[in-house]
Amino acid sequence: MKFASEEIRTKAVHAYLDGKATARQLADILGYTPASICNWVRAYRENQRLSAKPNGHRPSCFSCEEIRELQALLDKNGDMTLQEIKEHFNKSCCLAAIHRLLVKLGYKYKKNSQGQRTRTRRCKKET
Repeated sequence: MKFASEEIRTKAVHAYLDGKATARQLADILGYTPASICNWVRAYRENQRLSAKPNGHRPSCFSCEEIRELQALLDKNGDMTLQEIKEHFNKSCCLAAIHRLLVKLGYKYKKNSQGQRTRTRRCKKET
């Protein structure tokens, strides 16, 4: 899916509102769908917005300061469980969110085929 720049949206919306072209004609010219053109016009009429909405995910449940504290905590006690980390920081997020953060930070947790830990502590990924 391609994203339209603010310049393209501006030209399309003004051409549509000035009656110079229909949504179908603009879609054929610009290479977008008529529904996209109508969405841009609606957003402009309701909010005076021509730029795209920001994409992305919700922010992390840990602040930068808490991430540094978490790294220091894991360096001291690398055998903590996700639940213990959650309780230590008094977070209401799910355990999967904490796990994703640890993976993003480069921590790994290995188990062997019997489900037992192969190492006694978490270790940083080699770079």
